[in-house]
Amino acid sequence: MKHRSVTVLCVCQLLLVGGVGAHHSIDADFTPGSAVTINVVVTDFRFINPHPYVKAAERGSAGNATEWMLMLDDRWEMVEAGFTRSTFQPGDELIVTGRPSRREPNTLYVRIMERPSDGFVYQEDDGEDYDDD
Repeated sequence: MKHRSVTVLCVCQLLLVGGVGAHHSIDADFTPGSAVTINVVVTDFRFINPHPYVKAAERGSAGNATEWMLMLDDRWEMVEAGFTRSTFQPGDELIVTGRPSRREPNTLYVRIMERPSDGFVYQEDDGEDYDDD
């Protein structure tokens, strides 16, 4: 019985350590203290686990489009903020401020997202200040 209890305890500890180690740091993937603001049009919105994302296109001055991947907080935080599968639709125009990816070009971790057509605003609350004041 004693060996069985120790085995169960060890397995539980391994599961906990594996779960903690599996989550990544935002600072490891996205540049801290850096902000990029873009004007884009939504091409796709995936409300999935672990992180929902928006695919969007930014129109350049020459008429060419730059594709962007806009990563959001984890799905459950987005649910708490009022997001649903239909929050964004293709064609929605957005103004997005986010932290650029360290590794992936045209990828942002969204900090502020605005949809001027209806006044929708999402701002991640992590204590960082992105105001220009």
